[in-house]
Amino acid sequence: MGMVITMVLINKLETKQIIKKVFCSTILLLLMGQYANAETKVKPKVSANTYAYWYQNEQVSPGTDRGLALLVTPEITITRNRPNVKSSLFWQEEVVWYRDAQRSQHSAQTYRAENVVTAFNQRVSWGVNAAGGYRVRDSRQGVYADIITSTGNLTKTSSYGTNLNFRTLSGSTTQANLSLGYDVDTADGSFSGEDEGYTNNSYRGALNLGRARRSDSFFWNLTGNYNQVDRELFNDFESSRANAILGIPIWSGLSFILRSSYEQNQGSANFDNEFFSYGAGLELKLGRVSWVNVTWNKSRITRETEDTLDSSTRDDDYLAASLYLAPSRRTSLSFSLDKRYFGRTMSLQGNYNLRFISVRLAATDSVRTESQLTQEFESFGIFVCPDGSSSLIDCFRPPSSTYIPGVGESFQLLGIFNPQLSERIVLSRNVLLGVGYSKNKLSLNITASTGEDEYVEIDRLTRRHSLTIQALWQLYANLSANVDMSFYRFNYTESNRDDNNMSATFGLTYLYTQKLEFTADVRHIRRDSSLANADISETRLGLGVSYAF
Repeated sequence: MGMVITMVLINKLETKQIIKKVFCSTILLLLMGQYANAETKVKPKVSANTYAYWYQNEQVSPGTDRGLALLVTPEITITRNRPNVKSSLFWQEEVVWYRDAQRSQHSAQTYRAENVVTAFNQRVSWGVNAAGGYRVRDSRQGVYADIITSTGNLTKTSSYGTNLNFRTLSGSTTQANLSLGYDVDTADGSFSGEDEGYTNNSYRGALNLGRARRSDSFFWNLTGNYNQVDRELFNDFESSRANAILGIPIWSGLSFILRSSYEQNQGSANFDNEFFSYGAGLELKLGRVSWVNVTWNKSRITRETEDTLDSSTRDDDYLAASLYLAPSRRTSLSFSLDKRYFGRTMSLQGNYNLRFISVRLAATDSVRTESQLTQEFESFGIFVCPDGSSSLIDCFRPPSSTYIPGVGESFQLLGIFNPQLSERIVLSRNVLLGVGYSKNKLSLNITASTGEDEYVEIDRLTRRHSLTIQALWQLYANLSANVDMSFYRFNYTESNRDDNNMSATFGLTYLYTQKLEFTADVRHIRRDSSLANADISETRLGLGVSYAF
């Protein structure tokens, strides 16, 4: 408590504006908390955390930076659920004061808003969304940057967009899904204002049309997607893909299939390619929904260079295979071995779900701007979370596939976001294995991944490996412990640099009442780099209190 009082008294004259902002925000939360009904839930919350830290960054200073920080965070979550309209709003203001000559007080806002309207028995949905906050800009400057000690590598980001979706009834013989979307993503530069920002406008569309059941004697399917990104600092990026398959029965459980695929990517004079393939083969049914097929294909790859008169074309023959296994409702595995403009490609999706444990395996590749990759993450799977929360500490795995979220709960997909932020075009390859366990008083998630990002417009390749362990243990009815550990290894080939990053956090949460809770935690991060004078280390002790109105 003495530390908290000390921090509040620091530099009172210089912090009047921030104190006024926090005071007004708190009053607003209290007033809005009085408005709630069966359809609308309003949940204001205020928290205060004080930290003692020992921070060393050899790129900034050879010595150790010691200091105290006070973080005050008012926030509010508003949800409104009606049969055909679902709305949610989360807003948070973070204000930090320091007892450290090298840092000055600052504040940051985070918000997320979404509204979805459905009609015609949920066959049509229209949504609008907006979000804003701060994200790590470049893993080379620090993977674990946050608002307390390393704001220099944080970038203010904002986005808004809309989407429109159409689908047929689930029992229809022919299934159709059409999705259209528009998004605006903005990065305003680094927190310090030293780095240049950008704004991207993206347009997307996707279509899936075909027979509802592949096990039918005669089946066909057509999929396609289109994506365009208007980049501010570089040429616009445009990509399109399409796949078609036709199956004709020739024997019981055996079909003759024809398939074709097309892909085009255009982003700059050095990145303009087109791929086309067609082939034939056999498909074998394995039960009601499972199948496997093998095809022999011919392909043509065309690449344009800066001189439009100079292009290269290559024709190839290759073998492709696809597999889908679903021996039970809890287990599924899909696999595809094919070819794209850059060579061989493999896609793998596997899920194994029991009541208390789940396993997810995935292998994917994608070509898109890195600003779009910020919307993707390494998934831990589906969790049940309180409205407004996206932390594993507050969430739990659904006990069964038929679990229905209660009042104030919702399903969320949790994971780790890509720690890079730019509008460069990236060919990204990823392999991920995630294991989740939730029973009695313990929730545990372990995720291992490996991948590489090839920047197709410049000579840059980044390889990465990561391991994440998150656990929550309910010690007593009102006391819980949480552990969060992660390891990242990055290899930056263009600079012959290797970085090993580690973060470990241990915390305790004591629920004094249903509205008042106290927290204590210790955190240590470290980066060991092969680059001279690029090591980072920090140890941090924290105490906190929060009150939900």
